[in-house]
Amino acid sequence: MKYRISVNIPIEKPEEKKLVQKILDIALQVGAGKVGNYSRVAMILYGYETWKSGKGSRPYKGTVGKITEAKSVRIEMQCPKEKLIDLVKKIRKVHLYEESVIEIIKLEEVFVRE
Repeated sequence: MKYRISVNIPIEKPEEKKLVQKILDIALQVGAGKVGNYSRVAMILYGYETWKSGKGSRPYKGTVGKITEAKSVRIEMQCPKEKLIDLVKKIRKVHLYEESVIEIIKLEEVFVRE
């Protein structure tokens, strides 16, 4: 059973851009991002994130009580079920945000006869 894991990463500073490559490397080491005979397969989508930090938060970016907008990328890749927990733990360990946005979606296999 495979899943799609996605994670949002800020990319405005040089150290943030390096984090994208670091997460791709972590995924490769764990065994995610494999499709057939290919490895390190990922979709990287560029965009903006927006949020308002609440009372008691310690935002990496922005100010508590104010709306923040930041350039970011979303990394998406496939991951076998048995590798998911390890991958999520390792991403959270290196992620810059207090609350990292990680989403997991179960993928269904479709068999088509030709």
